[in-house]
Amino acid sequence: MRALVVVALAAFAVLRLAALTRYPLWGDETWTLDVGANGFNLAMRRYADDQTHPPLFYAALWVWARIGPGTLAWWRTLPCLAGIATAVPVVSLARAAGFSRRATWLAVLLCAGSGILVAYSAELRDYALLALFGTASLAAWLRARDASGRTGLRALTIVNGLLAWSHYFGLFVIAAEWCDAAFWARRRLKALTVSAAISVATLLPWVAETIERALLTGHRLDVLSWLEKPAPGDLLDVPRAALGATPWLAADLALVVVAAAGVALWAWRRRRSAQATGIRVLALAVAVPVGVSYVASVAGPHPMWLDRYLIAAVPPLLLLVAGALDGLASAARGATIAVTAIALVPGALTARALVAGRERPRYDLVVREMATQDGGATTTLFAGGPREVGPLRYAVRAAGLASRTTVTLATPDSVAADSGWYVWSEDHPPAGPPPPAVLMRRGYRVGPSAGFGAARDSLAMFRFVRR
Repeated sequence: MRALVVVALAAFAVLRLAALTRYPLWGDETWTLDVGANGFNLAMRRYADDQTHPPLFYAALWVWARIGPGTLAWWRTLPCLAGIATAVPVVSLARAAGFSRRATWLAVLLCAGSGILVAYSAELRDYALLALFGTASLAAWLRARDASGRTGLRALTIVNGLLAWSHYFGLFVIAAEWCDAAFWARRRLKALTVSAAISVATLLPWVAETIERALLTGHRLDVLSWLEKPAPGDLLDVPRAALGATPWLAADLALVVVAAAGVALWAWRRRRSAQATGIRVLALAVAVPVGVSYVASVAGPHPMWLDRYLIAAVPPLLLLVAGALDGLASAARGATIAVTAIALVPGALTARALVAGRERPRYDLVVREMATQDGGATTTLFAGGPREVGPLRYAVRAAGLASRTTVTLATPDSVAADSGWYVWSEDHPPAGPPPPAVLMRRGYRVGPSAGFGAARDSLAMFRFVRR
């Protein structure tokens, strides 16, 4: 078991360390750092104003940023360590669910290479902690579920407390465990209810602070205002993010459908085996967060459908896929090599994305292009939206250009300089006509636009000079 955990940690580390500084900071991360630059009490109040995240990760990052060098690699090492550490509860969960050694290995390979788990292990947000403690919670519940008395409940209560303080969507994992107790492990229902109540109650002071701040600022989940109600097809977001995305949507959908069919067939065949309990808990850990979030987003006042909010459902989902692959290998002689190759597919897709470098907005490439063309001249970068300002400023500082480059938020209509560069997100452009057209109409000479394509927030940039 110890050797398995060590190898699993090494497997998790490979892609996560490779992704550590592959992409520059983007808007959410610069917000995290800007707020964290304040004193601790003020920073926590500002994080409370966000209204969507408990403070465990941000408090840890506040300390982390002050005990090491102020570099991108150092900052991101904190979520990276959480991402790598997830290997331990993945192994523990697989064993607690009754998986064979081969199935556990397959689960490690799938989770080590999963694109969404790797990506959010290199982001200054709390999603890596959500995946870590969500997986640990399920493992703790399976170990406490069939025990007697208070055995295992203390550990479960502590882990669920950390989970609740990591992200509000961690409460869905606790709800999934409660559903299992309510319908299939009723003798543990009272004990689990008390344990869950204690874990959730620890979060109440933070919730009270958040509500008080909301009454003061007048904000009501404004940070979610950009989210749209999900369509039925969006239910495939989580499995696609877990298994990896190819350049072909049809291939992604085919992979998800085949995986779902394989898991359903395997679960049906194992319904009377010793693994049935583990399979059911894993299935609930996927179905409850995804189902509740989807229904609440469709019927509620504020959509909250984001694949990263549901990252805690990814490890149990991949464990179900690993179990199905193990069942296939057991049924077909000589299939071990084939199922191992299949389990490596998410890692291969993630590695391909890292090599391509187009998953995140490339503010570093924008600044590099500007510096190359300006040849050392003093200039101004005008950002078309607030989400571009922070990342551009960090990119300018990282490139050593802060002494001669200013980054300013401005709509195309408000630009007043004689010359400069204009940068905007093609996915979230400024209102009105395209920025080049607006500046040309205002009497500027506009250079050709350069595009910096990305899977998320493609950027465009052009130089302008007053005629």
